Amino acid sequence: GDNIPALVAVAQQLGVSGTDLIRGIATAYEVQVDLVKGICLHRHKIDHVAHLGPSVAAGLGTMLRLDPETIYAAIGQALHLTTATRQSRKGLISSWKAYAPAWAGKVAIEAVDRAMRGEGSPAPIWEGEDGVIAWMLAGPEHTYRVPLP
Repeated sequence: GDNIPALVAVAQQLGVSGTDLIRGIATAYEVQVDLVKGICLHRHKIDHVAHLGPSVAAGLGTMLRLDPETIYAAIGQALHLTTATRQSRKGLISSWKAYAPAWAGKVAIEAVDRAMRGEGSPAPIWEGEDGVIAWMLAGPEHTYRVPLP
């Protein structure tokens, strides 16, 4: 449910149809669930917002009927900018714990906006030589399987 507010905000701002909003929410949810099933962030002390940013970007891309290249760039930017440790949920708990999902949604909106203007992203962001898998997850030799919708 954390990815819904960002999609609703963009839909309201742009006057997107209810049908396209539902398609976007479904995509965001499916991508989030598939990332959670395929890549365990908790084991590596990475916060769940690292899945939330890319799922919101994917949902927005579907909702706005963007081309695959633009969505790919937005997902890469969103992942690059929303990967955070789980410390916000340990030790001294602050209000950031509550704000983190909304912030990830905001970052994803901005990533989509930049991608729509032609800005690329670090690629391949997950499996690249210095990507997320190599340095933040199980290492470059590890293989993850993420069934995408």
